[in-house]
Amino acid sequence: MPAGASAKFRLVGNAGVEVTAGGRVVLVDAFYRPFAGVAGAPALDPLALDRIDLILVTHLHGDHFDAPSLIAAARRTGAAVAGPGSVVGALSSKMAPGRLLTLEPPGPGASCSAAVDGIAVRAFRTVHTRDHNSYRVELGGFRFFHDGDNEDTGALNPESLRPLDALFIGTWQGSGWPGFIRKLKPARWVVIHLSDGEVEEHSSGKFLPGLCDSVPEGLLVLRPGETWEGRPS
Repeated sequence: MPAGASAKFRLVGNAGVEVTAGGRVVLVDAFYRPFAGVAGAPALDPLALDRIDLILVTHLHGDHFDAPSLIAAARRTGAAVAGPGSVVGALSSKMAPGRLLTLEPPGPGASCSAAVDGIAVRAFRTVHTRDHNSYRVELGGFRFFHDGDNEDTGALNPESLRPLDALFIGTWQGSGWPGFIRKLKPARWVVIHLSDGEVEEHSSGKFLPGLCDSVPEGLLVLRPGETWEGRPS
């Protein structure tokens, strides 16, 4: 990334994230259906974005993936779409095959890599559904990891993910997330997949202390719709 250049990311809602760097825009799990008590409505409309280069989907669950809205955005912007085979299969009859990419790591903890329009993606098979992916992405010198709904961070080797400018992670009970974050040492980390009530607790500083003995360093508290902007570490 050129000297003085910056990157930014914005929470869309639930696990949805928009990351912009080096003239590229990546969305992860940004097209979804809200579910009462689980996933609040998106705080911004992904369909209104002027540019999207790559859309990543971690898995097929409706609070992470909504085919009609994703297809509409991909057609309008020309975005490529990547995800596990179940996601690509749900889109294959409605999108040009040249803009669809299947990312299928061979087993738990394993990974596979791809390059899409100057964006480097490494997909890791992690624990949730049968074919759940977590993603390490680099664009314009900015490196982030989106853990999706991974229920066991022990399946991942932090050495294979560093260095990171940002980590997006759900704080699932039993996933081992506090120790994982301390080993990974991202420049900053953001909690995703919060219900509307949990968003309010987290914003007031009451959510994480109830889940762990001490909060790992680097926490950045953002509400859905809020943006961080700065230079890569």
